[in-house]
Amino acid sequence: MRYLWTNCACFGLALLFFPTTSSAQAPVELELITEPGFPLTGSRRWLRTLEDIGVTGLRIRAAKSGETGGIKNVGNESQPRYVVKGILSAKNQLRVPGGTFSVNDVAGIKRWVAKLKADGVEGLFARTGAFGLTGKQLLDLHKRLSRPVTKSTKDEKATDVASKIIAGIDIRVVIDPATRATFEGDEKVSTELLGMSSGTALAAILRPLGLVVVPQRPDGGATFLVITDATKSREIWPVGWPPEKSTGETMPKLLDFLNVEIDDFALSDALNSIQERLEAPFLYDENNFARHGIDASQVNVSLPKMRTYYKKVIDRLLLQVKPRLTSEVRVDEAGKPFLWITTMKQ
Repeated sequence: MRYLWTNCACFGLALLFFPTTSSAQAPVELELITEPGFPLTGSRRWLRTLEDIGVTGLRIRAAKSGETGGIKNVGNESQPRYVVKGILSAKNQLRVPGGTFSVNDVAGIKRWVAKLKADGVEGLFARTGAFGLTGKQLLDLHKRLSRPVTKSTKDEKATDVASKIIAGIDIRVVIDPATRATFEGDEKVSTELLGMSSGTALAAILRPLGLVVVPQRPDGGATFLVITDATKSREIWPVGWPPEKSTGETMPKLLDFLNVEIDDFALSDALNSIQERLEAPFLYDENNFARHGIDASQVNVSLPKMRTYYKKVIDRLLLQVKPRLTSEVRVDEAGKPFLWITTMKQ
């Protein structure tokens, strides 16, 4: 894997992993038309302002009768080339789709051009949601992080496993220098994540270390991931996602009935036995377990003889732990279901 030291605006000096490929951004041609009342001496100043914003074909002319501004893609969907017709108003402002700028707002105009180049016309108007990403960008990130882990992770060094996952995804990853020593520590991965998607697996590996994954996307730039301390960001890439379908549709075996009796077994052994029957991963919130001093191998649980379904068995066992535990069905970025086990008290 290749490494490079560089500056990151968010976290200062950082170590970058580069498994990514880069594509040229779409060229932008800018033509400005002037409204009646536009200052006669304004063209020269606008030309000076716009000469270094990353566009071609820059020119200013008077608007024809009924002429309006807009953006046209004269290329194609895979290789766009945008022709922008902006309006210079009587108030000496530049109006373009998705923005209005003064002659002094060079930075704002540059951001607008960069966003058009990177995200297209749709990106100028799309609403942003989680992590400041549009719905399309978030779906793209999910797709990139859906690649499965292809090698066993249990008892392997966390740094090595995380680095292999990072090397296999087409996304730039930045390590916060303040957490680099933690990331490069000797901790081992206690869970088998083979077959899980890269995004969920990476989040699960980093969580016990007190680290998290935070997607970021600068205006006009590409989405990248930052690995940093859990206390530095309120919005983090989670260990799995709520399923769109019901529990019965997502993990139907959880609702299968069985005859059960458990007499003073270690919780870890009981859950491992159930996991084998369900043939689905169980992931544990080791961070919260450690915070509350919970060791599943040292907690014994029991159930009287009964006939019930697997989800009920699991929940009754988890309630015997103090502080109490709970389980929920989640899915990874590829839609693979798993059971997330954490503490009720966060």
